[in-house]
Amino acid sequence: MSSNVACKICQHATILYQANLADDRYSYPGTFSIYRCPACGFGQLQSLIVKDQLEDLYTNYYPRKVITTASVRAGAQAHGSWLLGNPDIYGQFARPGLRMLDIGCGDGASLLMMQAKGAEAYGTELDRNVMTPAKELGLTIHIGDIETAPYPDHSFDVITLSQLLEHVENPIQFLHQVKRKLKPGGKIVITTPRFGGLQQRMSGRCWINWHIPFHVNFFSRTSLLQLARLSGLRVMRMKTFTPHTWVTLQLLNLKQPNRYWHPRPTGVTLGQYLRQLGVFQSSHLLLAHAFGWLSIPYYRLLDAVRGGDSWFIVLTV
Repeated sequence: MSSNVACKICQHATILYQANLADDRYSYPGTFSIYRCPACGFGQLQSLIVKDQLEDLYTNYYPRKVITTASVRAGAQAHGSWLLGNPDIYGQFARPGLRMLDIGCGDGASLLMMQAKGAEAYGTELDRNVMTPAKELGLTIHIGDIETAPYPDHSFDVITLSQLLEHVENPIQFLHQVKRKLKPGGKIVITTPRFGGLQQRMSGRCWINWHIPFHVNFFSRTSLLQLARLSGLRVMRMKTFTPHTWVTLQLLNLKQPNRYWHPRPTGVTLGQYLRQLGVFQSSHLLLAHAFGWLSIPYYRLLDAVRGGDSWFIVLTV
């Protein structure tokens, strides 16, 4: 049945797709519903969170309250690989002399990866917890969104949006703002979860990338292509990939949501952590990891036919 909720992309009337979903990662209170557009396949969350509350949402609920310069440096060393389904979108596009901007840069590890390739790196991030390590590492990170960032228009060769587009309230308006920061001939590199993919259909209400209320957009191929066109951008490349860690976390989330989204505590060995979990939960954890590794060939084949769980798309003006 059609609703009175209009699709953000094509303005068609949407239909209720999933009702009363709860945050199964970080325990944000309340429930939310997902609406799907039958015309372009776009999914959207009817969020009750207003723009002025976003910095508090990410600062108070995302697991970055305890981050150090050492953890940021370690993250920068964890280079992506095709085999594990983690394309290195920072190192892949970074070159000496290029100016790069990572919107939603998290703890800043992405900026260190860009710098290691000789690029000039800048970022934006809503989570205020990253301010201290960013200062200690000498990273240029604007705390806030792209709209308030002090970076000049037409000043970046490459802008990366890694698992970010699903978080923004108005994706068309947002990409117009991003486009203004791009130099002529520059590239916008986007990764975002795939709505309608195999993992999402099989996992149902337990799909890890509902990730409400943080994710508010869910992109099908048609809706992503329409978004690019409506934003005045041209598609240079488009494919899918499935991160190795997503496969493992999806299996864990089917059995016990919210348990495995927080990292193993600092100073606790793997053996100690497994003992804390107990026989049943530790066995489940080890089996999920084993399945994740064994399934690598299957998911690389799935990615090759655009059946993966995440989109990879490169846009230009």
